[in-house]
Amino acid sequence: MAEMRKDLAKLLGVSAATVTRDAAAGMPTHSTEAAQQWRAQHRRPRAAPPPRAGAAGFPEGAVAAGPASVADEPAGENGYWLSRARREAAEAELAELKLAELQGQLVRADSVRAALARKIIAYREGLLQIPSRLASQLAAESDQAKVHRLLEAEICAAMAQLAQT
Repeated sequence: MAEMRKDLAKLLGVSAATVTRDAAAGMPTHSTEAAQQWRAQHRRPRAAPPPRAGAAGFPEGAVAAGPASVADEPAGENGYWLSRARREAAEAELAELKLAELQGQLVRADSVRAALARKIIAYREGLLQIPSRLASQLAAESDQAKVHRLLEAEICAAMAQLAQT
């Protein structure tokens, strides 16, 4: 009797204990077809296993789904796995960004903006100091070419100072 239940369990894809429990509940054990029919009528189907992983290690369609709100996800088991796959993908992307920053391949935008602002301020200050430095020299000059050369030299000096900082 126990051997017959083990064989029936293999054919049904369940454990021998499940066959014993179902037989006690009234499942026929004389044929596989009768047992399958009884189980279809009396037992809830098992929850679907998690989806098979795709090439990237996530359930298929998870990466292609892109960011979405929880309300956009299908309900149930698949929604959980898709949400989890998106979270894992986001965490992996964040880790890659942190690694690139540590390796010096990536810089933060706010630090670039701050450095650029400092350079612009230094350049502006250098240009604004030109009139006070040259006013006395230019007032005494009547040669337009010499005035032009003096202004050009001072502007070039301000730009060279900016290039050094």
